[in-house]
Amino acid sequence: MTEAHSSPVIDCDVHCEVPSAESITPFLSEHWVDHVRRVRFRQLIGVDYTYPPWSEMMLPQQRNQSLDGIRDRVLSNADAAIVHAYYGVESQQHPYYAQALAAGVNRWLESEYLDKEPRLFASATIAPQDTQGAVAELRRVAANKRFIQVLLPARAPEPYGSQRYWPIWEAAAEEGMAIAITYGGSTGTPQTPNGWMSSLFEEYTSFQQVFEAHVMSMVASGIFAKLPDLKLVVMESGWTWLPGLMWRMDTEWHTARREVPWVELPPSEYVKRHVRFTTLPIDSSSSPKHLEELLEQLGSSELLMYGSDFPRTYEPSMENLLAVMDAEQRDRVLWSNAAETYKISLPSSASPAPAG
Repeated sequence: MTEAHSSPVIDCDVHCEVPSAESITPFLSEHWVDHVRRVRFRQLIGVDYTYPPWSEMMLPQQRNQSLDGIRDRVLSNADAAIVHAYYGVESQQHPYYAQALAAGVNRWLESEYLDKEPRLFASATIAPQDTQGAVAELRRVAANKRFIQVLLPARAPEPYGSQRYWPIWEAAAEEGMAIAITYGGSTGTPQTPNGWMSSLFEEYTSFQQVFEAHVMSMVASGIFAKLPDLKLVVMESGWTWLPGLMWRMDTEWHTARREVPWVELPPSEYVKRHVRFTTLPIDSSSSPKHLEELLEQLGSSELLMYGSDFPRTYEPSMENLLAVMDAEQRDRVLWSNAAETYKISLPSSASPAPAG
């Protein structure tokens, strides 16, 4: 965002730099440090390809995802931000190595970002292919209340409603952490039901169907009914597809609910109670009329949380969306939805004055 706003601002989707092997080895045990050196490990397969897409189209200053870059380009416009460093640990078949790398990334993120900048919160990396190890790492990082969610890639071997993941969701709910799904993933599974796309352009453009599948799966699985405090945050997916999905789920639920008797409410109600979406990208024109229609179709500004997807920039921009919102909607989207979802407080200087 480029304009000043009276509301506090929480940026819920900020990519920090991907740590090198040299960066995380100080946070690994002696055994894994020796392993990294012996195999000449540099980076996991797919990290460069997976994010950030279109990096060659970014201006040099936009590519700076260091702490200084985030302070300059994110925290100059926001009172707080949530950072994450996607590392592709789901690509590793060795479960103990994957979890060691995940823990190393989290310790690095804590040391290099959280400890140095009090306005930052973080997404924790876990290796979901090892459920027991993922739960252990989730509980370890939960001791630091600045880790407020766990990060998972959208590409996965199974939809996230699968019961193989339920122990992770149960631990997250118990620890008060959200589950965040972001673009990408290196699991060897294609990004469409029809197989692999031939270019990053095709993949990134069509990836919303992967996000839709996870939302549908988690609603239909009954996990939200089982865990009433669980929150799911969908990042970098867009959200203009959501009204159509909710309408379709509700319609089919009325005729096929015998298959999912644990889904006792219309599926859209579970989405409204448990799922939040970061604002960018906006799959729309910049037309104010079109944006107003999309917000009306969405039905509630409580579903959206501001996320810049730094270092990317988009058109239409966040300013286009804010321009068609009233004051209450802007407050909800810019900060209060995030504060409620993550149960976080802003510095007192950034908090709005009490009413009356």
